[in-house]
Amino acid sequence: MTARLLLALALLVAPAPAQGDEDPVERYFRLARTGSAVVRPQAAERFATLGAPAAERALAAADEPGGLAGLGRELVEVLGQLDDDRLRARLWDALGDPDFPWRPAATRSLASTVRADELPRFVDLLADPLAAVRASAVGAFELPGALDDEATRRAVGERLLDPDDRVRRVTADLLDRRGYHQALAWLLEDLEREDRWFEVPSGKLARYEVLRLLGDRLGGRHGYDPERPADDPANAAALAVLRAAARERLGGELPAVPPIARASADGGDEVLGLEIRSCRRGEHFLRWTADDELWVGRGNAARVALPDGASTRLLERALDGLEPLGDQRSWGEPGCDVEVLYLRPPGAGRARALRVSKGPEAVAGLRPEALDAMLRELLASLPADDAPDDPRLADLRARVSAALDAVGGPLAP
Repeated sequence: MTARLLLALALLVAPAPAQGDEDPVERYFRLARTGSAVVRPQAAERFATLGAPAAERALAAADEPGGLAGLGRELVEVLGQLDDDRLRARLWDALGDPDFPWRPAATRSLASTVRADELPRFVDLLADPLAAVRASAVGAFELPGALDDEATRRAVGERLLDPDDRVRRVTADLLDRRGYHQALAWLLEDLEREDRWFEVPSGKLARYEVLRLLGDRLGGRHGYDPERPADDPANAAALAVLRAAARERLGGELPAVPPIARASADGGDEVLGLEIRSCRRGEHFLRWTADDELWVGRGNAARVALPDGASTRLLERALDGLEPLGDQRSWGEPGCDVEVLYLRPPGAGRARALRVSKGPEAVAGLRPEALDAMLRELLASLPADDAPDDPRLADLRARVSAALDAVGGPLAP
């Protein structure tokens, strides 16, 4: 059964109002805000088909105390489809507020219905601190003629150097489809990835995503199977055919990709990790390795040498300091703000993961004091350089500190 059919069935079986016939605008507005995680996106799409009455209902709700943020991510993402200038102005105002929790959704909403005079504003969003906003902003340049301007084309092309692999992929996909076939090199490079983020096969997920984006553009997969390792003989042969097809499409040799985008097989000797996903302050992926390196980011991570024995000392302090937490592994409720501390002593199998999560609103006392203490130590081990050679390291300690504050609250002294 397809996901689309499951969503449709979920709407059909959603609880009916207690009495009387509920107005469709109210019904889908309610379901988009309070339905299950499966129902909300489909209900929002149905709401967006209801035209002017739906726009008026959204505007009325946006004037309530919760403002536009109170509508929730699913409704924010479809507001652009209502083609209402007042809602569009509200979305742009929200994007200008760094504390608005649904900025990626607002960007997607506006980008999917972009107007030509808005393109300069989307150029600005290409440099947004949130990778999800940058990736969503790339979609605005699907507009015919959007890349005709040289400065705009250059700004989009710079996203091929983005620290986030998802931004690089959607940029490469857009550029190739718009005739700049050199960008295929970035997509094909991802087909060689074998990296992992602890137990998450991030390289394999990237391989799947590339094949989805490429479709039949290079004559199909030619036998490439993302389930098999990238260096599997059958995959290596298929990749050679795909590269030949890309050269033919380009009419020349593919360029070499920069180091930030190169395939990596790294992963496996991490003893500590910190994953932060904040709906306001972005995402951070940090690992401390057994041989005293700090890795920043996924894929071909940036690396920082640590003092001898630093990782071992941090791990020992973590194991001792977190002992009072016992077997508890999570605090809070699922939401858009998440921080996860990973511990994997040498020789251990799966990492132990301690998770703090919540929705967009602050929650007092969410993070236990033992985690506060450990996170302070990890934070102190990060470089404080505000002008490093690698942009992924710029203001790293300050950015990670702000993200931790946004999720679990300020670290207790």
